[in-house]
Amino acid sequence: MAVVAILTALAVPALTHARRQAQSVVCRSNLRQLGSAFAVYAGDSGGCMPSTSRRWQPALRLLSCDGRNELLFCPRAKRFPSQGGRHPFAAYNAFSFDDGLFDGPFDTFEMPDVYTGYGSSGLNGWVCNPAPDVRINAHGFSTACHWRRADVKGAGAVPLLLDSQWVDGYPHHTDSPPTLGVGPADPGTPPGPVGRMDVFCLDRHGGRVNGVFLDLSCRSIGLKALWTLKWHRAFDTTAPSPDWPDWMSGF
Repeated sequence: MAVVAILTALAVPALTHARRQAQSVVCRSNLRQLGSAFAVYAGDSGGCMPSTSRRWQPALRLLSCDGRNELLFCPRAKRFPSQGGRHPFAAYNAFSFDDGLFDGPFDTFEMPDVYTGYGSSGLNGWVCNPAPDVRINAHGFSTACHWRRADVKGAGAVPLLLDSQWVDGYPHHTDSPPTLGVGPADPGTPPGPVGRMDVFCLDRHGGRVNGVFLDLSCRSIGLKALWTLKWHRAFDTTAPSPDWPDWMSGF
């Protein structure tokens, strides 16, 4: 019995690691398929990406009003907060006040015509193609920095979709890493995404997140390396590193 107990104790960590590795592989597979859907969309739109980031799922016709598309979920983050999901292993539901992170006055929030905003992956909003007359996007940023097309130079460094705590994000090289509720040792509910790098900087895969890029390459990304990716046209990948919080010190 003692031998069995010892063998079991040795096997459990290995099995846990293998399970997490398998979940990460499935996550990347899901993202790659979503990236391919964007490629199809761009191919049908003269190379252009969707015009807005908040409705990227219906733009690709990936959801029905009452269906749940499993491609939108990382296997490690499939439950909403109301189902016991805890950050960074929680899915978002942007258009449900029980599960989502929107906490503004009801009269300032326009409910969409179709139920679309759930999952655990998010879009780099800078890849979108706003209308020519839109100078400032919905987040208050200049649209001059948007990529707009899928066939841009250096597409392999431009993030498209990643593990996320929100439907979209607009990172800047000046963004600071999140400091609250982001690591396994501090799994509390965060205050809600600002909508920049904090959306994607979460410890979901052992100090890493998965992402698919505009060239459809898909890979695991160290959290600190998020600041070295070309999120938008003016993103300075050579800027000094931010001050890393304690929870990121080992990454």
